[in-house]
Amino acid sequence: MPNIMGYTSIYLAESFGWSHHDNNSSQLFFKGHLHNTAYKSKNFLAQLMDHFDQISEQSNLAKIIDQLDGHFALIYQRKDLTVASVDRVRSIPLLYAKSDEDKWVISDHAAPILKHLKLASDDISKNAALEIAVSGFCIGTKTLYQNITGFLPGEYITISPKEEVLRFKYHQFSPWKGEQNRGEIQDYKHTLLSQTLKVLQKTIDSAKGRKILVPLSAGMDSRVIISGFKELGFSNLECFSYGRKGNHESYTAKKIADKLGYNWHFLPTTTANFRQIRNTKSYQEYLKKSDSLISTPVEQDVVTLHMMKDCDWARNGIVVNGQTGDFISGNHIPKALQTPSDLGSTQEAKNQLFSSIFSKHFGLWPSLFEKLEKQDFIKQINAELIEANAPDLTKENAYSLYEYYEFVNRQAKYVLGNQRGYEHYGFGWRLPLWDSEFIEFWESVPLEYKVNQNLYKNSMIEANWGGVWNSLLPAPTWVTPSYIRPLRFLGKAFCSPFGKPAWHRFENRFFAHSMDSLRKYAAVSWWDVASTSRPHRNAISWLTSLYLKSHNLNWDGSPKN
Repeated sequence: MPNIMGYTSIYLAESFGWSHHDNNSSQLFFKGHLHNTAYKSKNFLAQLMDHFDQISEQSNLAKIIDQLDGHFALIYQRKDLTVASVDRVRSIPLLYAKSDEDKWVISDHAAPILKHLKLASDDISKNAALEIAVSGFCIGTKTLYQNITGFLPGEYITISPKEEVLRFKYHQFSPWKGEQNRGEIQDYKHTLLSQTLKVLQKTIDSAKGRKILVPLSAGMDSRVIISGFKELGFSNLECFSYGRKGNHESYTAKKIADKLGYNWHFLPTTTANFRQIRNTKSYQEYLKKSDSLISTPVEQDVVTLHMMKDCDWARNGIVVNGQTGDFISGNHIPKALQTPSDLGSTQEAKNQLFSSIFSKHFGLWPSLFEKLEKQDFIKQINAELIEANAPDLTKENAYSLYEYYEFVNRQAKYVLGNQRGYEHYGFGWRLPLWDSEFIEFWESVPLEYKVNQNLYKNSMIEANWGGVWNSLLPAPTWVTPSYIRPLRFLGKAFCSPFGKPAWHRFENRFFAHSMDSLRKYAAVSWWDVASTSRPHRNAISWLTSLYLKSHNLNWDGSPKN
């Protein structure tokens, strides 16, 4: 894409949906969608650029960006100023760095910025590589390379010809706000239901007649999405499931779709077609363009999207998934932080907070985690909380500090990387459960209503949109393929004298690859997993090792010889 200002170079993946507008004295690169009425015309880029052209103070700049209702990334340039921003959840990543020529470089993926800066393995940050190896993402704004910086959610930067880059926060995710509220649960239920329908209606309006595609599972979040659309009377919708034939998720998904009267499509994933498609030029191009240098690229449904691109029912569709209702509604709050009165002291709450972060997010390779200098990570996490102006830790708000950490790191960096697959294969996307208004609602919900998703579950069961909440709960589960069941039984009996931990290690090593309904393990062979004695957490452990390998690193983040 063009660059008209000499002090900043911009490299963007044009196939990923960027638009460009210029008026000879300034230019704007924009990617995403906005719900604001003021920006709904075809020439909304010109209107938005006019607002930036009139900027004279930082406060005005933050206000303009904060008022953008949607998911986006943007880069604005004029002779005396460059502005780059991501949205409140960092749904679209950006990177920036300073080159040897004393100029700045901005990009949305790794390859062009690495090439421009002429970086090599020697420039890799050892700390960042270790963080990715053990968790799948970097902490804070660090990236895999020392000289490149990433964005946090709700952040923008400014660059001028004579100044260093300046970072600003225009919005802060603040889950601790719930401790200031103690309303009646019925009021929260009413607000939750109305807010859910509101963000889904915004999604319908923004689709402008395009078909909506819902990846449907047996879980709550996709059920909220599809039953909410039904409640609104929306019919221009197709739903789909994927994975191993006969898996329990697709079984319940089909029942939900049939009950609601929507078309349902199943795209089977086998080990053979996963590997065949993963080796295609298109898939490998996806891995390159989705490399943000800050987390492992998401591969959960990329094979499915590769197959969908040729389906008539999916053509020109907008994918609307349920990310990430389970996190924002409280399902990720660690058990140790769910009952403040049990924590005893503030110091115990602090210990449990860091213990919960480590056990949840630093265990891709348990043997590697055991060797970490944990105090260094604690210092980094504390620095993040200080920068966020988070309140001092108490027994009552420890859970919210945990939620903040997961949001700015795993959710915003790894989980939302899922959207890159949609873009790569030509699909639009929306994230209604990451809508700004929806987030603001959940920030206000106190702990007791979040624990075990009490508010979320009970509200949906009572509303029973489309009749898919009472009659289809609980969803049945079973192990596939069927041949693995007797083998698991024998393995469990063999391990029983050694306790549950031994059984779980045995199961993960010898059965997890075969039992993986979504085939994420298929990126490596069964023998790769079974012959490796070091324990791993899940398929992401292996996908992360492959990502590090693409940057000439070993599974533990150390340089290859």
